Amino acid sequence: MRFVNTTIAVALFGLALLEFWLLDDLAAAFTFVLAALMAALASKHWLRTPLVRLLAFLSTAVMFCCFWRFFALTPVLQANWYWQADTLNVVGMLLAGFGMIPVVAEYSCRMKANAECERGQRAAAERRPPVLATLRSQISDHLGT
Repeated sequence: MRFVNTTIAVALFGLALLEFWLLDDLAAAFTFVLAALMAALASKHWLRTPLVRLLAFLSTAVMFCCFWRFFALTPVLQANWYWQADTLNVVGMLLAGFGMIPVVAEYSCRMKANAECERGQRAAAERRPPVLATLRSQISDHLGT
């Protein structure tokens, strides 16, 4: 999940820069920056439970704000909307809304989890064989090597 949240944060920071430089839309750029900060903080494991609760609430609010802005922009789009200047804003808000779903899920999982749960996940990850080793053994069994 760290990789997913970090990727989402980088993509949202990139969208914020594009919104700011290309369209001069400060509200959209601020929304993207806020969403990127929520995604970046989701990859940190040193957060305490009260802060995780606050970040979960804020990231949910940002997600709904992104979807609200998307649905507010779609009725005014014309038939050839993909050639208009608002394309970046509309598609960016939709992607940001869907990108916030794993972030909200991460915060939700952390609020439900405890130390025993984290230790169990680590132990299960250590027991699993690597994917490539499993694939190699299946291919060699199939080829009869």
